[in-house]
Amino acid sequence: MNYLNLYVPILRSPEFCASSDKARSTWLSLMAFCVEQENGGCIKGAAVWNNRQWLQHCGVSKKVTQSAEHLIHFNAQDVWVHFYPLEMEAKAKGLRNQAIKAANHRWSNVPNTTPSRDAGSIAPGNAERKKKERKGKEGNTYNPDFNFPSLPTDLSALRADPCFVALATAEGSAIEELTRSALAQVVQALKEIREVCPNLSPDEIRLRVGNYRSNMPGMRITSNALMRHWAACATAKPNPKTLNHEKSEYRNAF
Repeated sequence: MNYLNLYVPILRSPEFCASSDKARSTWLSLMAFCVEQENGGCIKGAAVWNNRQWLQHCGVSKKVTQSAEHLIHFNAQDVWVHFYPLEMEAKAKGLRNQAIKAANHRWSNVPNTTPSRDAGSIAPGNAERKKKERKGKEGNTYNPDFNFPSLPTDLSALRADPCFVALATAEGSAIEELTRSALAQVVQALKEIREVCPNLSPDEIRLRVGNYRSNMPGMRITSNALMRHWAACATAKPNPKTLNHEKSEYRNAF
């Protein structure tokens, strides 16, 4: 039990009133221990405990238990605590048993719909979920699921394409320092851009690179990023600082 209701007549009984403050506190400590253990008010084997055992179990020394003879008594090897609430213990145990039976009855009729959680079923699901999360993220980092097109062994043909050069150098890197996977991303991005802009020119790429930097300041530009925001970079958004300056000049003119 977690709670103890003290019956007021017990606190007004001759045994309690005749006991000292030390005996009363000892009795209350032993009562709390018995209520927690639900032992019916009998501490088995406590009569032969040493002082350390009394302190560990009940929080009182063996010596002070001798002063509470009106509220506790020693019987052979056991110690009995007077006024223990047997009815309260029986009621608590009965309610607990009823709750256990009700829970067992309720959940015994519920079909087990919990999916199998074995390692064989978890691992593929996690791998598939992580793959979808990677595909759903829109960023400028390397994507392991990117479907790289095949690159020719001789890259001179790619370097001869001015649109490829403009797109590959958009972020400021030299073509000679780009890895094959980075070049493959540029090829794929250029292919998708040409699908929506057949008459693509290097000047158009450079224009939209400038608009990208103007519209999204602080964002790193790559071929993939420009490809994803190609339509949004058709025009440059007005700069709020410039717009406010122009409005101020217009007002000052009058």
